[in-house]
Amino acid sequence: MEIEVASEEIQVLTLKSGMVEFIAVQNGNWNDPATWGGAGTPGLNDNVTIQNGVTVTVNVAAVCNDIIINGTLNGAGNTLQVNGSWNNSGIYEWWLKRGC
Repeated sequence: MEIEVASEEIQVLTLKSGMVEFIAVQNGNWNDPATWGGAGTPGLNDNVTIQNGVTVTVNVAAVCNDIIINGTLNGAGNTLQVNGSWNNSGIYEWWLKRGC
């Protein structure tokens, strides 16, 4: 008996960070993975949603692609670079650090 095996090409799919939707699930700092349900923290190409009743504080210089604010976003005097769309149906609080 002879067994014939066809050669198959294996393709590897690499997901880039921009394919991630980060949803704030609890109050917390931008750079705390727990704020985002333990999924890491948003980056350059990531879309962000802050849910109603949730407050996120931008405690570091941060960046994202799109942002939807249904809860509260506190700037805390740091920078947030949004490269895509900005949708604010919640509360946006931004203030400068002393000495700026």
